[in-house]
Amino acid sequence: MTAEEYRQLGFAYMKEKNWHAALTALRESEKRFLQESAGSEERPDASVPPQLLSALGLCIAMAENKIQDGVQYCQRAINSEAFEAQFYYHLGMVYLKAPNKRKALSSFYNGLKMNPNHPRIRKKLYEMGVRKLPLLSFLPRNHFLNKFFGQLLVRGNGK
Repeated sequence: MTAEEYRQLGFAYMKEKNWHAALTALRESEKRFLQESAGSEERPDASVPPQLLSALGLCIAMAENKIQDGVQYCQRAINSEAFEAQFYYHLGMVYLKAPNKRKALSSFYNGLKMNPNHPRIRKKLYEMGVRKLPLLSFLPRNHFLNKFFGQLLVRGNGK
């Protein structure tokens, strides 16, 4: 099989949340991409697609519980292609595995900056029970002005 075929196989396993099988296939893909570029003058790791790096990061965290390694792979993907929302989703999932909810939320929100309609990020935020920011963000959520204006908005939308 080629590096690309192993990558696609790994992605298929990821969809099933079969993290160990996905990790095995993705590592083989990474190895083959590195072998293919061994003769080139570029940095060898530059030949590994950022989509593969990001997926590897998620699988390493999920299958082996190696959070720091997972973060590093995801960060390499983001450094290579910063405008891909899926990379921030993967990084957020790694942080949730940590568990580090604050960093996960930050990653998810960064992903939404790249793609405000990213369905998996939106779904994950909903599952986490994330609420909208208070109307007056410089005041605490439970401040009477935020409560007052929030109730006005809800009543205004209800009519």
